[in-house]
Amino acid sequence: RYERNLPKLCSFFAKGECNRGSQCPFRHEMPRDRNDPLSKQNTKDRFFGTNDPVAGGMMRRQKEKAEKRRAELKARGGEGDERAVSTLYVRFTDEGTKKTITQADLRDKFYSFGEISSVRMYADKGAFVEFTTPQATQHAIASANRSNIGGRKIMVNWARVPKRGAVSAGPQPTPGVAG
Repeated sequence: RYERNLPKLCSFFAKGECNRGSQCPFRHEMPRDRNDPLSKQNTKDRFFGTNDPVAGGMMRRQKEKAEKRRAELKARGGEGDERAVSTLYVRFTDEGTKKTITQADLRDKFYSFGEISSVRMYADKGAFVEFTTPQATQHAIASANRSNIGGRKIMVNWARVPKRGAVSAGPQPTPGVAG
């Protein structure tokens, strides 16, 4: 919007003394501060995101939100990141054969990295494998990522901490299986 085409500001309105009301030929708006970063905003800068105070404010709020989330995790005993302490996620890709991977296959693959406390399968998409120590989890991720189980390629990475109040929707570990 071109401000040069608009009528000038009413100085009496700014002081709170204009008694003309709607008959006043001047704009009834409060003047902007000359030091306000939005008063010097350029359309090109806004489009490309350079020198953009609005985008800067949005990015600052996101950083503050992430810092607050890390502080909450630390307060609950976490290390300040969203990784689960000793759990990894195994994703089954569609590359290779379409062989169904079982809990026994996963236990056979990961038992050599450390003691497994639980394995939770989620359909034919992936599984969570929980170790007793974070070191075993880290070793398993480094060694087993992009490997194969029964001819089917797997991707292994840290599992995230479940959201507060989230209820597990997937199948639970099979009772009676050692782990």
